[in-house]
Amino acid sequence: MGAKSEVFARQALIVARQNIARLPPDMAAELLGVESDLAALDDLRPRLAHLTSLHEKSDDSSVALGSDVMVFTLSICGVLKALGAGAGLDELKAQMSSRFNRGPRATPTPPANG
Repeated sequence: MGAKSEVFARQALIVARQNIARLPPDMAAELLGVESDLAALDDLRPRLAHLTSLHEKSDDSSVALGSDVMVFTLSICGVLKALGAGAGLDELKAQMSSRFNRGPRATPTPPANG
């Protein structure tokens, strides 16, 4: 529920509470349940804010850790490249280079006129 919708809903519930005797019986009975839902939403929001913060921090940590790993492994790749063949690491170099080797780019096929 967006901010404007929430303001509307809260105001509508206040007016409904003030005029409960005028409401149809089924709506009057449901009013308490909807007010409870709103209270539960209010209770949930701080928890959601905390979870959002934890999620953002964990994402930041994941990016930082991944960056550390990539920086180090790129350094390893540079060292292996400098060592050249005969270092006993040819297969590892080949596996690592496949990460960066790209085949020729496919040229887009023009649409057929017809």
